[in-house]
Amino acid sequence: MRKLLLFGLLWGSYLGNAQTSCESAVPITANGTFTVAMVSGTYSNTCYGNDLNYDDEPMQAVWYAYTPSAGGVVTVSSNLTANPASTDTRLSIYAGSCSELICYTGNDDISGTNYKSSVSFAVGAGVTYYIAWDNNWSDAGFDFTVNLVEQACVQPGLSQLDITNLTTNSATITWESITGDPLSYDFEYGIAGHTAGTGTIMNTTSATVNLTDLNESSNYEFYIRSVCADATSEWVGPFVLALAVAPPYTNNFDDPANVLDGFQLSGFSYSADAQFAHSGTTFLFANTNATTTVDQFAFFRPMILAANEQVTVSFQSWYLGDEADVANVDLTVGTAATMEAQSTVIGSYTMEAIASDYETYSGTWTAPTAGVYYFALNHNTPGNQVSGGWSVLFDSIMVTSVLSVSEVNANLFSVYPNPTNSVINISNQDNIILTNITISDLNGRVVKSTKVNNVTNLEISVDDLTSGMYMMTIDTDKGSVTKKIVKN
Repeated sequence: MRKLLLFGLLWGSYLGNAQTSCESAVPITANGTFTVAMVSGTYSNTCYGNDLNYDDEPMQAVWYAYTPSAGGVVTVSSNLTANPASTDTRLSIYAGSCSELICYTGNDDISGTNYKSSVSFAVGAGVTYYIAWDNNWSDAGFDFTVNLVEQACVQPGLSQLDITNLTTNSATITWESITGDPLSYDFEYGIAGHTAGTGTIMNTTSATVNLTDLNESSNYEFYIRSVCADATSEWVGPFVLALAVAPPYTNNFDDPANVLDGFQLSGFSYSADAQFAHSGTTFLFANTNATTTVDQFAFFRPMILAANEQVTVSFQSWYLGDEADVANVDLTVGTAATMEAQSTVIGSYTMEAIASDYETYSGTWTAPTAGVYYFALNHNTPGNQVSGGWSVLFDSIMVTSVLSVSEVNANLFSVYPNPTNSVINISNQDNIILTNITISDLNGRVVKSTKVNNVTNLEISVDDLTSGMYMMTIDTDKGSVTKKIVKN
């Protein structure tokens, strides 16, 4: 993929000959090498989020319909010595039907210096998959190969993977597979960095698992495989499970083993180029378009917040554009990492391209109820840029908070040990009288309440609570204080 400044890290490729639409896709049923003469057909589904190409012209594509005779893993690749080193392709793989295409997988660049494309994916026998090479970077011809490696028990081909009911130590994971019909699935999970076969394995026939009693606010990875009558498939993964964290939280995107740390990107990408980073070497970026309004999101790692907790989100940003251009960015919050759920705009920012370096932006918001929230950066610059598409950079993201306090300063109270195995001690330095202790879970449900009189210090047992994070409200004769506690 050609780079004007910092253009994306997405997928890429295209096809030719008579395959000008999904409906007229050229059939492929066996391994072989195929030639794209020129990319000039209809690009009917925007898996990459853009319908104009690099030159701000309508996207075009060429199509193939691949129907394997056996299940297994197929590789589609333009990474051939017959193709010139300058070949720049972008590839999309679809499942479903031409009227209801499902974006399955794809590839743009093999590396930062190899702009050809290659992707491997699971397939089921007799199921049709659509291969589309587009002209995002070039409409020139090239060759590509299709190679199937058969499997007796086909590994899952995940068309959908959902993580719901997320807390600091639990989550529900549900998936859909478009390959084979296994008897059940093995699900393996462990702390991020573990290898398949060394974690905890669960078996399920319902393509869903409920994980509980996980390490507080940790990063996990998980794998899934099919279980057939006489065999198991290869593992698919790893996939990332980033549990909810409590403020304060920072992310400079500089950990090479965990760059995103739970961030989810839609239209954003990241790049490791120290000359453009605010901190370290890596940063997020999103691109503007000369004629089309963009709507791109970078969803933060989920945050666990108490009712009335005031949160301040700050970030560094730099618009690398023409002097006459401006970029628009909103800071939003919602209850899920989806565009539809980001219904609250915390702040709207106009970024001028005349800036010569990063500038600080921030917004403050108060959580109405206790729960898990997702903050997001929404890049929504109109398509009126004078000199074409440019890049907006983001780095050094920070989330801090202040819990609501009535009359009495929370710093006057000590709560220890925290985390705890069995008891919590409450003390204060000003002899403030305690009147009631209420402990609630992160859904706001009261799980323990203790009325006390004429004491300034207290030991309270939490042996009866399950492991997890809780909000403890300390009522006194001078007001109330809320503290976060963790039961091991």
